Amino acid sequence: MRRTLAFIALCIAATTLPARADDAFKDGEKAFLRAREMLQKEYVDDKVGEERLWRAATTGLFTGVGSGKWDKLLSPSELAALKADLAGEVVGIGVQINVDEAAGIANVDGIVPASAAERAHLMVGDKILKLDGKSLKGLNTGEVARSMRGKAGTAVTLTILRDAEIVTRTLKRAPFVLDPVSSLMLPNNVGLVQLRAFTEKTPLLLKAALERLRGQGMKTLIVDVRNNEGGLYESMLECAGQMLPKGSFVVTAIQRGGKAEEKHTSAEALAPTPAAVLVNSVTASGAEILAGALKHAGTRVVGKRTLGKWNAQKLEELGNGWAVKFTVTVFRAPSGAMPDGKGLEPDVEVEMDPRDVGRAMAINDGDKRVAADAQLRAALSFLKR
Repeated sequence: MRRTLAFIALCIAATTLPARADDAFKDGEKAFLRAREMLQKEYVDDKVGEERLWRAATTGLFTGVGSGKWDKLLSPSELAALKADLAGEVVGIGVQINVDEAAGIANVDGIVPASAAERAHLMVGDKILKLDGKSLKGLNTGEVARSMRGKAGTAVTLTILRDAEIVTRTLKRAPFVLDPVSSLMLPNNVGLVQLRAFTEKTPLLLKAALERLRGQGMKTLIVDVRNNEGGLYESMLECAGQMLPKGSFVVTAIQRGGKAEEKHTSAEALAPTPAAVLVNSVTASGAEILAGALKHAGTRVVGKRTLGKWNAQKLEELGNGWAVKFTVTVFRAPSGAMPDGKGLEPDVEVEMDPRDVGRAMAINDGDKRVAADAQLRAALSFLKR
């Protein structure tokens, strides 16, 4: 009985008094090996093998030392998906989704042209309830998106709620290119450029979009980085150089040991400095940095506070199909602020659900787009002042 009571007391103490970050862990290697040996010999699950232990230990390196959010061990499938995202080339069904984790519903916010989703007549506004008969509850947007990907030619069955009707669609995965840039001419010769991600192709596509708008008589430019979660840092810097005057201050990169390097644009801009940049709570990483650089140059920021990921990770493969990504840089805005973990505050705050933003982005008619997009209307209203 005494041992049982002591065990309960220890459990309570461990729960209420967690170890402090500065608590010393002396003879760490010896303690680790001893703990590993105890798990192998005495743990209740006798199927814990070497592979599982090494995987757990490597995972622990990054969750214990890193942020636990951006620093992590990547499985071969996660690595392949990340590489495809950065290249802008994906094998999947071609839907843009936003997942309501509590409800277990993936809301379809966009359909990629010429994709399996378009061929199966999926629609913006559809609600995906199940994948291959399995509920989505407890899964986030990234996990659901990865489940929709796979080898070309393999099938996935979606259970969809459309209006009040349940429909089922089976789609075959196929390669498609996710266009990270789109443009639209709005009334009064206002050009709109949407940057969905910073991939290898984004700078070239942005250049083409700006030249196209300029040829159509663009007088003013609005940049939309809502629902943009970042991507390649160098790609973002190239894009900044196309929209800001040569020599503009973009960001300060701070690396190990406090080494700081200011980044400035080095090319001549292809368009007038944007009058407004649209942001929201999904805007992250490189998209936030670009918005901060535009703000410093006089561009008004419209929308909602950004996510607050002002850091960059290095991707390293481990030689066994797995990889790790870990933070090597944090960024300071040209204003001197450190928005990491805080985000960028808009000059003009306007409420709009990110799912509604995704639906609005799919509209290719200027007048209809303005009517469907409250944050865009706010930016246009500001331009008229």
